Amino acid sequence: MKLIKKAALLPSIKVQGVDVHIGSQLTDLAPYQATFIKISVLAEELRQDGHDITVIDIGGGLGVDYGEGQTIPLISEYAQIAKQQLQHLDCKIIVEPGRSIMANAGVLVTSVVYLKKGESREFLIIDAAMNDLIRPSMYDSYHDICSVDISTDDNSCYDIVGPVCETGDTFAKSRTISTCEQGDLLAIMSCGAYGAVMSSTYNTRLLVPEVMVKGEQFSEIRKRLTYDDLIGSDSIPQWLNTKAAK
Repeated sequence: MKLIKKAALLPSIKVQGVDVHIGSQLTDLAPYQATFIKISVLAEELRQDGHDITVIDIGGGLGVDYGEGQTIPLISEYAQIAKQQLQHLDCKIIVEPGRSIMANAGVLVTSVVYLKKGESREFLIIDAAMNDLIRPSMYDSYHDICSVDISTDDNSCYDIVGPVCETGDTFAKSRTISTCEQGDLLAIMSCGAYGAVMSSTYNTRLLVPEVMVKGEQFSEIRKRLTYDDLIGSDSIPQWLNTKAAK
């Protein structure tokens, strides 16, 4: 409250709204219910103090099913709670749905490079890596992984890993999927929210192409990088040479 009072005194600041973000991948509406009640109370208190509150940003964070069989609230249920708690304020409501819209709009298609059999487990080495999708490595997050062409009813248990020489280059451990052979295609699901935007050229790996699909139509919307593209983006300063150094 003190910060808002101070902001209201600044000549270039107009205090007109409040916003909140309580976390990500929430699969229960109870925290939202409690938050919207608190935001309603805060907005009313600010108005009583003379602030013209006309905007409320209720953030995002609504979860998605990454393939673990979670029960995800409906958008309509989420909206109904917001309406119940905030409608009486007659404010403009801003929502940041983000992941709940984008996550399941994208998949990472990869091929099996090699099947490595260890003493106690089998490793399925694929041509995708942590630079293409870093969430499993960074957050230990779960992504459903399935065969693109299911030609067998047999299943096997694998550690599914990338080709980068790091223990963190792992997509799944002890994951049971259709039995695979070299060259088979796999789809790593729910990559739409973070796959492309968090990808990198780590280990001099080229960014993968992006393909937009609608029904039977498809178009390449971001081409695959070449090594010339990657290396050519760097330049060496003219002063950094042997003669200049002497």
